Amino acid sequence: RKPEIEEWAKDMYRFMSERFGEENIVGCYVHLDETTPHMHLTLLPIQDGKFAFKKMFAGKDKYEFSARMKMLHDELSLVNEKWNLERGRNVSETGARHRTTEEYRRHLSEECTNIEEQVVQHKKALADLKVEISLAERRVKGLTSMVDNLRKAKAEKESQLSALERTLQSHQGDTATIIAERERLEKELASIQTKLEDKQDKLRMADQQLEALKRDMDAIGERTEELKGEAYKYSREIHSNVDVLLKDVMLETLVGEHSARVAEMGAAEQSVFDGSLLQSLTEQGAEVMHCATLLFLGMVNDATTFAETHGGGGSKSNLKWGKDDDEDNRAWARRCMMMASRMMRPTSGKKQKR
Repeated sequence: RKPEIEEWAKDMYRFMSERFGEENIVGCYVHLDETTPHMHLTLLPIQDGKFAFKKMFAGKDKYEFSARMKMLHDELSLVNEKWNLERGRNVSETGARHRTTEEYRRHLSEECTNIEEQVVQHKKALADLKVEISLAERRVKGLTSMVDNLRKAKAEKESQLSALERTLQSHQGDTATIIAERERLEKELASIQTKLEDKQDKLRMADQQLEALKRDMDAIGERTEELKGEAYKYSREIHSNVDVLLKDVMLETLVGEHSARVAEMGAAEQSVFDGSLLQSLTEQGAEVMHCATLLFLGMVNDATTFAETHGGGGSKSNLKWGKDDDEDNRAWARRCMMMASRMMRPTSGKKQKR
């Protein structure tokens, strides 16, 4: 959660208020549970006190509806320009299509496999780089020793030449012998200087190669960690999707089995389940889930209206309803399910058909 996300949300809310009337907005929520922040805004198409969906949105036919939606997206993109958000391309242009859950799960599995292969390749590259770096370090160490030795030899020859110059200037000793010795030292010094320059050039190149290898190793190491993070993310997403699917199937199976068993029971035995969540899910599973969803999103009035228009109304209370400050999402979801079950019960005097 960041201040700029809240400012973006205010801009979006302001646009929708001006476009459709703030009095028609019944719910607005920003979700941060995915990689991209996104807003859910519930809008009632009311004009002059009347339901006006066709007038405000649909138009006279599907072509006008499509044109209006494209225009709305264009207008929203102008609001989003301030936040460096680009307008998405039309599906008819991109050819994009929705994938089934199975296709998406297969895609995630393939991504995981691909990432794992890349991690293996990166680990091999890191091992090879370690060998190369070890060799490069030895080469740098050897060249450094050579350069140091050549510098010492150069300093010794220069010192010997200086001594000969002083002897020559003081007219001591045999001049011809001194000059011959000086020429020999100058040749040796020139040879040492040539070798020194060669080794210094090689040392500079070896240093550069070593630094490049270390940079490569750091980059591959960082990328390997990124890949491990991506693999973990995909793995969790696969697990999450499978978990949701299994829970959905489990609930459907339990409800089906319960319904079949209850049908074989007598009225006295069936009464054991009266008022239970299991009974509500068996008899009105989709309606209870929808009502619970509205409650979870804080849309209490919508949940009440939905329950009353779908045969419910068995739970009337003036008590405050909402999520407690210290209540986690699981506890809140459980409470919403129980409340939805009570709300979907028929009013007094009516009994739900089994």
